[in-house]
Amino acid sequence: MCQESTKCLCLSIEKLQTLNLQLEGNLTKDQGIQNLSSILLKKANLSALMLNLRQNQLTDKCIPYLSSILNNLKKLQTLNLDLKSNRVCNIANLCISIQNFPNLFHLTLNLSSNNIQQVGALSLFKNITFNNLSTLNLILKCNSIGDIGANGLLSSLLRGSKLQNLQVDLSSNSINTNGITGLVHFLTNNQLVSHLSLNFEYNKIDREKSQVFVNKLLKTKKLVTNQIFL
Repeated sequence: MCQESTKCLCLSIEKLQTLNLQLEGNLTKDQGIQNLSSILLKKANLSALMLNLRQNQLTDKCIPYLSSILNNLKKLQTLNLDLKSNRVCNIANLCISIQNFPNLFHLTLNLSSNNIQQVGALSLFKNITFNNLSTLNLILKCNSIGDIGANGLLSSLLRGSKLQNLQVDLSSNSINTNGITGLVHFLTNNQLVSHLSLNFEYNKIDREKSQVFVNKLLKTKKLVTNQIFL
């Protein structure tokens, strides 16, 4: 994103409360996010932000710029951040910024195909509590997080004390049957989630064995809707 584009964009969003930026596949680099942050730092009244940055050339170096944007948007209620197919592996600091939103109710975070691996999955929501978040859509497919990453991630989601709607896509992540123990732990200990969608497809899970166990566990839960793909 060049400086000229930055100026034009700044003029066009001066008084908006909802902003939908589609910047997919335009070769944006970390410097482009720094330019973008110079705009959005002045837009503290935004209540909804949809930021599509998929298929660009972003790395972990863009995280401080994204964090600076989010740290200023204290009125944000809805955030949809799409970073699919970049090289952003360490997202933990960004999640710390997201945690600080006092009014955030709906969060969609797409980190598919970023090679975050086990370490990235474990650090994603480590020591983070989303006190007011009611809806979370987390897309992490194709990241090689493995059993430990999957279990740690699902266990950490228990800290979402008001979470009612949960969608997590962990397809194509080299997860074995042992990787669903975090799911079992989550279902056993979470009392508020009423709408649940989990995708474990294209992993190495024994579907028949796991499905029987999960079905028995689901019978003990009062879910309005549930979709679990193994």
